[in-house]
Amino acid sequence: MTQLPLIGIIAGPDTGQEFEALRQSLEYFGFPVILRPLGRPDDLIRIISGKEPLWQTASIWLLSMHGLDGQFIVPELAKDIYYPAEPRGPISSQQLEGIVHCPGKIVLTTACTIGSADWASLFLAGGASAFIGPTEEIKGNAALHFVQTLFYALARQDQLSDAFQFAQLQDEETRLFRLFV
Repeated sequence: MTQLPLIGIIAGPDTGQEFEALRQSLEYFGFPVILRPLGRPDDLIRIISGKEPLWQTASIWLLSMHGLDGQFIVPELAKDIYYPAEPRGPISSQQLEGIVHCPGKIVLTTACTIGSADWASLFLAGGASAFIGPTEEIKGNAALHFVQTLFYALARQDQLSDAFQFAQLQDEETRLFRLFV
């Protein structure tokens, strides 16, 4: 049996139990998983900039987060708790230009409106081999179903492009996901 790649799940705020459903599904399929809930915006910055060594060992980064108007929703803190340069409010792709470091990673997000060419370019310029995300608002159940279907196909050794097509063609909602390579 082939060893499946390590998956790193980043759990954003207010996603309910999506990240836990994903973790359990992926582990059931045989993927080893590490999970990192975001406590503050800087947690996301540290991970995607390569400053957390454990995350560099994960082959696939799964960002279980919310997106709104093309921006990632991150935890909101009391004003006196933020670090001096820490982002306040939603994070845009422009705010992360030049800091993304994800060599060879597949980056997948369930965050609505993040599956754009801007976000794809950001992660691909940071070294990602592929970027996947939904282009519009997507129902939470459809996002969960898409990811589970994609990883089901990857667990049976399908190529990423074939697994993506299989997952995307499930229904109208899953067709909102885009793959950039």
